[in-house]
Amino acid sequence: MDLSSKKKIIFFNLLTFAGVFVVLIGFFEIGLRLVGRTSDNFLKQDAVLGWTHVPNKKGWSVTREYRVPVQLNNFGLVGPDTSLEKPAETFRVAFVGDSFTEAFQVETEAAFPRVIEKRVNDLGKKVETLNFGVTSYGTVKEDWVIKNSALRFNPDLIVLGYFVGNDFADNLAGDINPTAQFSSRKKFTNSVKLWFRNHSVAYRWFLEKKSRNAFLSDPAPVFVPAIYGPNSIFGSKYSSAAEEGMAKTKTYLKNISDILREQDINFLVLILPAKEQVHERLRSSEDSNLDWEKPNRMLKEFFEQEKIAYLDTLPTFQSWAKINPEGLAFFKFDGHPNETGHFLIAKGILNYLDQYFYGK
Repeated sequence: MDLSSKKKIIFFNLLTFAGVFVVLIGFFEIGLRLVGRTSDNFLKQDAVLGWTHVPNKKGWSVTREYRVPVQLNNFGLVGPDTSLEKPAETFRVAFVGDSFTEAFQVETEAAFPRVIEKRVNDLGKKVETLNFGVTSYGTVKEDWVIKNSALRFNPDLIVLGYFVGNDFADNLAGDINPTAQFSSRKKFTNSVKLWFRNHSVAYRWFLEKKSRNAFLSDPAPVFVPAIYGPNSIFGSKYSSAAEEGMAKTKTYLKNISDILREQDINFLVLILPAKEQVHERLRSSEDSNLDWEKPNRMLKEFFEQEKIAYLDTLPTFQSWAKINPEGLAFFKFDGHPNETGHFLIAKGILNYLDQYFYGK
């Protein structure tokens, strides 16, 4: 057999292999769509923040514990469309936070920002809530969101959701470059990746599995504040990593407070608990020496020292759990608040707004 014939055979074999591979991927894509166990994509890459929401996106957020519709508005915020201009005689509240605020685990109308808006408006007050929550953001990125996005909407009150379960860690890894920009080549590759994220369930499935695989995912920092282990934020003695996470948190919270105080905008920090703080049966066997209220006490001491308004929702959750020992205010495996949890969060903020509207 001459060289030309060998090349043709090799080319034919490669072409056959590629065709079979494409067909298999196609069947895999169809299978995943039929099963319906993969969430739609709601994120795009951002040069400064790393990722942000895709404006005007509708889809489904799916895990084994829930399947709920998600709507992102014309600004990429969670909820219905809005405008930069504040409606007349309206008290506008901007909620900033991570996935606890974003609330892709419950229907939009059951998430605490929308519950608050409906309850207050039903009482005759004109209130509009804007949800700036984005998954995996920490205080560092939320500081940027407040300065460069939330303030553009002229809010009367900014509520910053602080989740004690991972915001200390997010703040350690959350440094940003405010002047960062994508190159033309990077913009092109990002647009290609976004297309596949939006249109391929198989691609999203692969990215999800990659993020959970220790071999395939990007290595995480060795010393990261966590719920359990030597760097636990609930430990009796903090590691250097936990101390650094707390210090960085305080720096950014004070910075946000100072800026909003200068602009005469009300500011409230919402302390959101981890499921283990509320439900003892969800704790790991590693918890024997942990102080489950330590970060809350440290944060509240700091807020009182700096005269920053705060609302610790942990006591509300604990009281509910005591009355309902068999119930859960969180999804057991996912760890985010369920509809009951969002109702409890909303309850505390409604009490705060009551004092604001009628207590002055």
